Amino acid sequence: MRNRTAAIIAAAVVAFSGTVFNPVVFPLASAQSQNDPVPGSPAHTMDLSQEVSLTIKKRLGDPQLDARTAEGLPGVNNAQFKIEKITLMESGQPVALNTDKAFKLLKDMTAANLGEAQAEVLTTVNTGPTGDVTVTKATHSDFTAGVYRITELQSGDFSVAKPFLVVLPTTDNAGKWVYSREVLPKGQSVKPTKTVEPKDATIGKTLTYTISAPVPAGEISTFKISDSLMAGLSLASVESVAAVGGTSGSQDLSNSGYFQHSVSGQDLSWTFEQTGFERLMQLRKVDSDLKVVITFKVTVNSIPGDGVITNTANVDLPNGLKLDTDVQGPDGKKPTSTTFGDLTVNLTAEGASPGDNIAGAQFELYRCEQGAGGKWEVKEQPVPMNDTDSGDSIVSKISSVDQGGGAGLSKALGFNIPTKYSNSQTDLKFCVVQTKAPDGYMRNPEPQPVEITDEGRVLTSNITNYKDSIVGQLPATGAKGVGLILLLGLLLTARGLYTSYRDRKVA
Repeated sequence: MRNRTAAIIAAAVVAFSGTVFNPVVFPLASAQSQNDPVPGSPAHTMDLSQEVSLTIKKRLGDPQLDARTAEGLPGVNNAQFKIEKITLMESGQPVALNTDKAFKLLKDMTAANLGEAQAEVLTTVNTGPTGDVTVTKATHSDFTAGVYRITELQSGDFSVAKPFLVVLPTTDNAGKWVYSREVLPKGQSVKPTKTVEPKDATIGKTLTYTISAPVPAGEISTFKISDSLMAGLSLASVESVAAVGGTSGSQDLSNSGYFQHSVSGQDLSWTFEQTGFERLMQLRKVDSDLKVVITFKVTVNSIPGDGVITNTANVDLPNGLKLDTDVQGPDGKKPTSTTFGDLTVNLTAEGASPGDNIAGAQFELYRCEQGAGGKWEVKEQPVPMNDTDSGDSIVSKISSVDQGGGAGLSKALGFNIPTKYSNSQTDLKFCVVQTKAPDGYMRNPEPQPVEITDEGRVLTSNITNYKDSIVGQLPATGAKGVGLILLLGLLLTARGLYTSYRDRKVA
């Protein structure tokens, strides 16, 4: 009887271990007194009156690795676990744990399928700074010998363990009853991220979003990425859906029937199915850095009044884990964002006369950086912008309008320019390049830096043009000078012809 019960217990312990999402369950080290038989009680006899204890060690690590120790793994603070006490039942009657019948029931029981057994929530506990929490009768008076279901609750951006069963007491490798146990549920960081590339974006053009969702180890039964676009955006194209790993490279997932892609109004989703689960699990076994990466473009149809386009993607994972791509900051969680601003170029015509019209100057906007000697150097192509706030046209040049009053002032306006975005580590810098000056004035030859204020909403550049007084000092080589030269040439030609005619006549 004793050997049969011990064998059943051993089988039950193996059954409870389950997939890699389950914790590693094992007794405390044999050198510790908790593993010794209870004094005065035969080692082969289960004593239900003895106090029991359970220590949960939540660690951050790859659940796929078969490490049965917490050594060297960082503990997860404030991980939360629900503990339920299980009453074994058969034909409607309770079954005592210290019976052969109890372990027959346990042999086929799983955390997901309790059979006739009844579960009652005992408590919810949180791990401390080391990632450990211990439950005893001293901490919870009803924590006595019995069967318990442990369910990890979501409390961070790491994978949670699959629910599992623990039997207290249990047997050690020598078949002795021990009354304390440790469980080691490991979790990997599965925080998804989202980035935006706003290059060339303005009303009528596109933003590019990229979502990266880590693939958890173990059995995958849920994997869904969803995104709700804010008003003013519309899906332009899905550029790629791929499994990208640290060692396995990039695997295209878009044309293999691994998921269902849905677009419903502003809501986008990629819901993986069984063939997709199998493919992800296959790739994850050999690459712990595996992520599903989705890149898509959205058309900017309008920009909110505050000038900021925000976006959050959501990821659903096994065991009810739900995460989003917002980033935690000192002021709370922040979504992926792009800020748009409007440009004003103030042109001053130095020495302007009251009747001068200082209109028609033209400007381009560039991203730029300050080079050696403090000179500003433009990068790439002109930044597109709108010529009105509502985005009627996309332009690369804007023209100045005289401000009147003979003050020698004109302004050029550009709208809906992306000035900063959430995943950029540095502030964007812009320069204005003048491509045409008002009539009678000289063009400013250097890129002029743009001042950005009001959280990226206001861009200002002040440029001065000077009168083109040099032209009046040049020789008369304009239209009037050319006319005089032509007339002189005609007179000389006529004189030559007359002289030739006279000489022939005399001869």
